[in-house]
Amino acid sequence: SSTIRMSNSSNLQLDVSGISNDKTRECELVLPNDLLRDFDCVFFEGVGLGALTVIVGDTVDPLLDGFHPANSMVGITIQTTISMNFSEPVFPRNRSFVPLTALGGDWSGGR
Repeated sequence: SSTIRMSNSSNLQLDVSGISNDKTRECELVLPNDLLRDFDCVFFEGVGLGALTVIVGDTVDPLLDGFHPANSMVGITIQTTISMNFSEPVFPRNRSFVPLTALGGDWSGGR
């Protein structure tokens, strides 16, 4: 959740770091005209729609929804295409190479 903090009498901070956000979003900050007042009870005129926009980044990791062939499947051929489905679009760090790590077995017949 977000927190509002006054760092001094004239600085209002809205901390949104605890908000879980599943994609980059453009957000408008609206402050109603009766939300803030000074020590003499004079209200701040407010900030209306369209006056202040911020962009909040994606904070949720992509999830692996499924893959084919099944986990620990035996007897697949070297020509098999491995397919993985994620909860959102993902991109390898290097678009031309995704490493494959052998776990056990003998790969001595390879390069």
